[in-house]
Amino acid sequence: MKPPTRAGRPPRGERYRLAVTVAPFWRRLVADLIDLALLAALAWGLWRAGVIAPAGGLPEQQFDWIDYTAELLAEHLHRFRPAAVAVVGIGALYGIITRLALGGTLGERLLGLRLVGPDGASAGPLRALAHALGTLIGLALLTLGYAWAAVDPRRQGLSAYISGTLLVVGTPTRE
Repeated sequence: MKPPTRAGRPPRGERYRLAVTVAPFWRRLVADLIDLALLAALAWGLWRAGVIAPAGGLPEQQFDWIDYTAELLAEHLHRFRPAAVAVVGIGALYGIITRLALGGTLGERLLGLRLVGPDGASAGPLRALAHALGTLIGLALLTLGYAWAAVDPRRQGLSAYISGTLLVVGTPTRE
């Protein structure tokens, strides 16, 4: 076999197998919870700064928080649409930018995980975008796309199938 060319890819038309350790479901879950905590803190800060706020403001709280929350969900949910769109957009940008710059989100990097393409190199911009869109689709399906990784024999979620990527532990090596 010829030596690999740029970015560790094999010469055109030639293939080799990668030795990878696919990230376990629980490790992914902890990484995603770290990312969720970071995004929640960012969203809370933007909310407090008035950058993302419900259209028309919130009704005054006149009773306990459980009843108040139930009223918000039942009567005023439509006011949260702009804020929800902003938070989803920020989350997608966070996933794309951190995966392009760092090879994974901050939570994934803290736990030693990397998002790679089928050739073992870092996922490029199109794969990172497809992975972010796949994540949004999986979340829109009531996290079914995420839970898929828990039962899939290849331990890949919907976003990995859509983008053609793998979330791995460490760096892939050639066999």
